Amino acid sequence: MEVLMARGAEVNEPGKNELTLLMLAVQKDNLDSTRFFLNAKADVNASRPDGKQTALTLACSNNNADIMNLLFAAGAYVNAVTTKSALSLLFTFLSYPFFAPI
Repeated sequence: MEVLMARGAEVNEPGKNELTLLMLAVQKDNLDSTRFFLNAKADVNASRPDGKQTALTLACSNNNADIMNLLFAAGAYVNAVTTKSALSLLFTFLSYPFFAPI
């Protein structure tokens, strides 16, 4: 990762799958890579061009509290609305096992 960044890889440029490097790290549940990209100034609130996902919604769908907390600390926008109209904050609460839908 360090080599790619040193050679000018753009941390916020979406790839062929429309995900940024940060979003890919989150999707793969890789805490160290997530931390690396945040330290490299990745946009914590970037979304897919279609607006369906952010790093936070990916972390929520993976039930990864460690990554969610890291994203919150980096300023993830908890009120982000995806095109499916799911608020990230609500999605977060529903991801935790101690919350159950009513």
